[in-house]
Amino acid sequence: MKKLTPQFRAIIIIALIITASLPAFAYDYKKNDIYYTIIDKEKKTVKVTDCAKKKREIVIPNSIKINGISYSVTEIDDEAFDYREKLKSVVIPNSVTKIGDRAFSYCTGLTSVTIGNSVTTIGEDAFWACDGLTSVNITDLSAWCKIDFGGFYANPLYYAKKLKLNGKEIKDLVIPNDITSIGDRAFSYCTGLTSATIPNSVTTIGSSAFSSCAGWTSVTIPNSVTTIGSSAFSGCRGLTSVTIPNSVTTIGNDAFSYCDGLTSVTIPNSVTSIDNDAFFGCSGLTSVTIPNSVTKIGDGAFYKCYGLTSVTIPNSVTSIGNSAFRGCTGLTSVTIPNSVKEIGDCAFQNCDSLEYVIITNPNTRYNCNYNTRYNCNYNTRYNCNYNKRYNDNYNFYYYVYTFPKHTKIIRPKQEEKSERDSYRWQYVSYGDDKCGAKSTDGKEIVPTEYSEVEYIPNYEGYFLVRKNGCYAIYNPSGKIIIPISRGYSSIIKTRSDGRIYYRVSKGGKYGVCGIDGYEIVAPLYDNIICIDGVFLYKDINGTWIPLNKGLDKNNAVVENPKYTKRDVAYYDLALQQGRLEDSFGKKVRVEQTSTEGTRAFKIVFEDKILFEFGEYDLSSSALDYIDKVAETLKELPSTRVRITGYTDNVGSLASNRLLSTQRANAVSEYLQQKGISASRIIAKGVPLADYVATNKTEEGRALNRRVEIIIEAIGHRAK
Repeated sequence: MKKLTPQFRAIIIIALIITASLPAFAYDYKKNDIYYTIIDKEKKTVKVTDCAKKKREIVIPNSIKINGISYSVTEIDDEAFDYREKLKSVVIPNSVTKIGDRAFSYCTGLTSVTIGNSVTTIGEDAFWACDGLTSVNITDLSAWCKIDFGGFYANPLYYAKKLKLNGKEIKDLVIPNDITSIGDRAFSYCTGLTSATIPNSVTTIGSSAFSSCAGWTSVTIPNSVTTIGSSAFSGCRGLTSVTIPNSVTTIGNDAFSYCDGLTSVTIPNSVTSIDNDAFFGCSGLTSVTIPNSVTKIGDGAFYKCYGLTSVTIPNSVTSIGNSAFRGCTGLTSVTIPNSVKEIGDCAFQNCDSLEYVIITNPNTRYNCNYNTRYNCNYNTRYNCNYNKRYNDNYNFYYYVYTFPKHTKIIRPKQEEKSERDSYRWQYVSYGDDKCGAKSTDGKEIVPTEYSEVEYIPNYEGYFLVRKNGCYAIYNPSGKIIIPISRGYSSIIKTRSDGRIYYRVSKGGKYGVCGIDGYEIVAPLYDNIICIDGVFLYKDINGTWIPLNKGLDKNNAVVENPKYTKRDVAYYDLALQQGRLEDSFGKKVRVEQTSTEGTRAFKIVFEDKILFEFGEYDLSSSALDYIDKVAETLKELPSTRVRITGYTDNVGSLASNRLLSTQRANAVSEYLQQKGISASRIIAKGVPLADYVATNKTEEGRALNRRVEIIIEAIGHRAK
């Protein structure tokens, strides 16, 4: 084969360079490094299809001339400017009516965009990952209210937060009188707004129209409004009061969810349905009056309304949905009227202060099976538009019983035959707040006057019973193991032998008993604990002192065991771990670990527990969790804390690094506000690394998005 001549090689190289510089698509015209394609020759319209990667500022003209003929620029094509990281600003003229799907996606350097008054449609993910946006400038407010946005990431306000009208930022929004409908997501995430005036011309407020407008303090919805769309005011955390007009018949899904500043709400007699999650997470809501017109209270309608202390359910309501009042920890009593035919699973679960519930109809159905587990799919709870791009399928298992175990159910006397098999015994509810257990042959093991029964896992035939607020343990023979006058607190699993021990109390003091009935520690001291087979109590100076009894490797009781100061420090740390496990419940993992040989325990929060999706401001419910961490750190002054934010593999390295660091810093700053010295805190973000699960599924990605807090005992080496 002949070698190429130097001249021919030079020609080939030049041709390759020219080819590489050309766009990988067909176009009809190029001017100022912007590419255009003809849409309709007869109507003389063109669309923008691309621009040179070097472009930093783009001003799209109203029209261009091709071969001497003037063409109007009416569209920006799908993905026209995607991945143009150097692009800083864009001006879209009044001639453009449509911005295509992903038109500006991943323009991470884009800081401002001006949108003309003829745009009617902005396609799906049009501004996806434009996290550098600081402002959106429009030329006509009426036109903006009418735009059809293809999801949250189509609206540049998701990132920019600030809306400008002809260059001036809008803080006090006044909707023009010619508007009859405020479009879906029109002002979502516009946190720069402090108020809004909605005129009487408006009849419809679209889905997510004002969601996450966190700067608002109040809103007046005029009587002309008949429809409030789903998530219309969701996340408006600054709202303190809302008056819903008599024209509204339905409060839609998530309509006011996460309005945690809301303290009062007036629901008119026109409303017949409070839909799913309508007031989900309104933790500041203290009371609500549900009118007689309401027939349905939807799933999660008042879920996590922690401040709710009283609620009156009218006789018109026929159904109370799943998790309707779940987590309303301020509720102390509830009366269920005759009209209610069914109370959903978890309807009053985690209502920790709920002392009693009066059910007036003996035929009202509810779930009292405390051991059935239920798959809660969070996608049925949130209106998450990001699910269009990713399958965010948060699956968790929860117990589905309707009321907390300690709540007394007062209902008409009637024998119930609710039985289930579990190992060798059956749980039986006799009505009138009396429950018991029977063996499979029908022999009664637990007296029926005990109100609650719970099986002890891994110990076949043993179970807990409850009477008058105190717990006891029975074995299959019916022999009592722990006196019923001592209240049951929690199970401590020893790492050394795997056996189960129990904290029990009498007169507010704690002790420990073994499952075999041997009372190792009498309840004489406050806060006696059992860790790794060692029993300790806290003296008047707050020091944990091992008692004169313990367990050796053969599980035998030994007198006067020897313990080092290092052991005692570890027991103190382990006690706090146990307290946090009890406090956090199953949503938050608390695990033993070590860092550089130092004893420690790790707290793992999945990100949605502390933050909204894509946000780094701690939610109001998250503060309760971090408060508990702060209390623990105050009780353990010889410790330090490491806070690490993690992400999944979605998005750019830069955006993930920023978000993970911001989240870790948010936790650090809050701990400092609670009195924890900054010298004890190490905070960092770790993007795109240290995965604990696969990133190929949404379940895995959800586990990877997390914040870990490690509390380590300084100076005490791990064994």
